[in-house]
Amino acid sequence: VVVGANLRDLRVQRNLTLDQLARMTGISRTLLGQVEIGQAAPSVGVVWKIAQAFDVPFSSLLASPAPQGTHVLRARDARKLVSADGRFSSRALFPLDERPETEFYELAL
Repeated sequence: VVVGANLRDLRVQRNLTLDQLARMTGISRTLLGQVEIGQAAPSVGVVWKIAQAFDVPFSSLLASPAPQGTHVLRARDARKLVSADGRFSSRALFPLDERPETEFYELAL
């Protein structure tokens, strides 16, 4: 999926169609399209040909995008769950509209 996203970004930046890129790489338009949308995992050889066509380092196609930065979640903006008797509460310490790799919660007993 990461290779596909990087491939699409490079292709769009350079205003290339899949057909043009297929001619440049010798890789079929169908395979390139499948890689772009994450339906096919490219071989090392395919990634190499793509990197050569774009004149970029091989590793640049494998790199995940950098994190978008730090978000501050204010206590007043966090969703708080409280037990019926009020003796337990919990709130997420991350924005619920994001999909973090790790989740942190505050628990009060």
